[in-house]
Amino acid sequence: LTFSVLFLSFVLGMRGRVGKDYYKNIRIFKESGTIGDLINGTFDHTFIHTEPLFTFINMILNSLNAEFYIMFFVFAFISLSVNHIAIKKYSPYVFLSILIYISHSFLLKELIQVRSGIASSILLFGIAYLYNKEFKKYTIVILAASLFHKGAIIAFFLYLFNMFDFKKKTLYL
Repeated sequence: LTFSVLFLSFVLGMRGRVGKDYYKNIRIFKESGTIGDLINGTFDHTFIHTEPLFTFINMILNSLNAEFYIMFFVFAFISLSVNHIAIKKYSPYVFLSILIYISHSFLLKELIQVRSGIASSILLFGIAYLYNKEFKKYTIVILAASLFHKGAIIAFFLYLFNMFDFKKKTLYL
């Protein structure tokens, strides 16, 4: 991975009190417990209303006695890495794609909407499966994304649209 992914992950990890979900994410981090709590059956998820993989990664971080800002670094690193890999894999104009991403999506998805940023990066990676009509692989991508944000489930509708062969006449209507 490039220096830019590490640098931007560091910046996001040290970002301070930015975004409306900032305190919510810290609360989830603190209430997630540890892997030991999960194994012992003492983990109480009734007060944590978030997706399972987000909670599980927080449990791993809590088990390592990490501070909350490490959580922001880890999730930023995951999201930025997946975006970086997808852009390098799919775009013939990598630099331009990164500029567009940073100028349009970076601040919103990575700085404010942490969980949806990871989910959308996973969905970006799965676009090729959608385009090639590989439903099983695309379903796995959607399910993986929904483990970070349940809103990713809506990406199933994109596959329904992809099943039809729209002609220009149909699009003009």
